[in-house]
Amino acid sequence: GHTHGHTHSHAPNAAEKYGIGTFVYSRRRPFHPQRLLDLVALLPVKNATRQSWLDHVPAEKWDLGNLFDGKLNPSMDQGLRTMHTVVRSKGFVWVSSQWQNALYWSQAGAHFELSPLGMWWAATKLSAWPDGGDQNSDEVGQILQEFDVSGGGHGDRRQEIVFIGVGMDRGRIEALLDACLLTDEEMRLAEERTKETLREDPV
Repeated sequence: GHTHGHTHSHAPNAAEKYGIGTFVYSRRRPFHPQRLLDLVALLPVKNATRQSWLDHVPAEKWDLGNLFDGKLNPSMDQGLRTMHTVVRSKGFVWVSSQWQNALYWSQAGAHFELSPLGMWWAATKLSAWPDGGDQNSDEVGQILQEFDVSGGGHGDRRQEIVFIGVGMDRGRIEALLDACLLTDEEMRLAEERTKETLREDPV
């Protein structure tokens, strides 16, 4: 008998048809606030909600159009093209100016918001943990799974942002995000500064 090939019957799903992809950006190092702000300006964002974490950034700098003084250099132009493939992104971030607090990152199309989410578990006294921080508690076990086991000493502080977009170049997007992270030298200074301001590091 005559058998048809199955190739013609397969309807492409949306991901295949439109090149929709998703990936998670995870790092164990804080972002530099000003460099992160520069990156936000590359997203296809029209209105961004300014929150307290940006208070030390001069107001005139916050106008997305003025961030680069109207002069987009070729690499910035490349960055715009790269980030404009992102349709939705959300997750939580660690910014060096907010050592104790996690921030919630939410971008949907033209809207962007970065808002306080609460303290990292690593910055929270054990007595305030579920079950008083009992190591045998399931809930505490789940929290500890988020902790950095590589010996960085920063607990659950991290970047964890999900990106959804069309035709995204993951390598390029990650490179732009990585450029916003503190350098080794900035990290060393930030850690020294934090030690001075913290009376105790609970965990």
